[in-house]
Amino acid sequence: ATVQLEHTIICGKAHACSVCYANDGTMVAVGSTDGKVQVFSASSCEALFTVCGLAAEPRDLRFSSDKSCLIAWNAMRKSAVQVYNIATNDLRCVDAKPEKVSYDGMMILTLTEGCVDVWSVKTGEVVGTLMCNDVTTVCCQVDGSKILTGSGHTVRLWE
Repeated sequence: ATVQLEHTIICGKAHACSVCYANDGTMVAVGSTDGKVQVFSASSCEALFTVCGLAAEPRDLRFSSDKSCLIAWNAMRKSAVQVYNIATNDLRCVDAKPEKVSYDGMMILTLTEGCVDVWSVKTGEVVGTLMCNDVTTVCCQVDGSKILTGSGHTVRLWE
């Protein structure tokens, strides 16, 4: 199949450092080196809104599956997660240094002293802790229903 350029989005003077689609493909988010995130319509490339005031360069972006929130963080710097509520125009910091953010954008997984904390993006609170020793890697299923942890020679599946 041939891939063709459909649209070009010019984002301003800062360099783009991250991009993502909303799960339904209707919106595109572009994080830039000036600490802003611009959101565009994927069909028309019209600018919808800009998120300013991020604490770190947003190297990682994710929309929540219901498109109510846009999540920004910088995994390389282990920065805190910032959650922008699209409906209320509220930007809040979740005091979590993420190892992973679920694909549906509804939970944040952090490693703390070998255990995994599960954070709700909506509330910014820890909703569960997986008690296991020396976890070195973690991921979750696409729908967020299961979590996989790895430590040493052991891999565990959590529901």
